Amino acid sequence: MVPRIFSPSRKQWRKDHPFGFYARPQKNAQGVLDLKIWECGIPGKEKTIWEGGLFKLTVTFPDGARPSFRDLVLYDKQY
Repeated sequence: MVPRIFSPSRKQWRKDHPFGFYARPQKNAQGVLDLKIWECGIPGKEKTIWEGGLFKLTVTFPDGARPSFRDLVLYDKQY
């Protein structure tokens, strides 16, 4: 279910996204992309105290039908 939902958005993101940002699915133990778990990075804005930083997060989408924003699980990892 999830791959079909995200395929068009993922293709568009790969073609055109803001410089320094990234979002990529993780690979599972078999080396296959898991489109339910994404590693993301957000660069710090220039001319702010966050300039030069890269803020990483993991987005986990729940199983089942199309998730809503409130269903997303966001958590910080120690890098």
